[in-house]
Amino acid sequence: MNTRQQSKLKKPTSVKMNKTNNSYIHLQAHDFEDNTVTQEEMLSDVRNKLASEQSKNNELSEVIVKLKQKTDKLSNELLHKEKISNHLKV
Repeated sequence: MNTRQQSKLKKPTSVKMNKTNNSYIHLQAHDFEDNTVTQEEMLSDVRNKLASEQSKNNELSEVIVKLKQKTDKLSNELLHKEKISNHLKV
């Protein structure tokens, strides 16, 4: 058996249910034959999902930075207007 064959992980295509109490019944070999995934394919899928999540996180970080900049700007403008208002009251 070569390395590629050894690295294959199999996932069931179906699970037989006992209709009387909904408990799991034994799985047979043919339940595992159709849907074989290699570790390399699983790893590739995980890497793609991770890259997608990192991209979303980067976009959110950019939005957070822009919102903080706008908040700081508005806060400074408000502080300036309050100073002017207090100065005019005197």
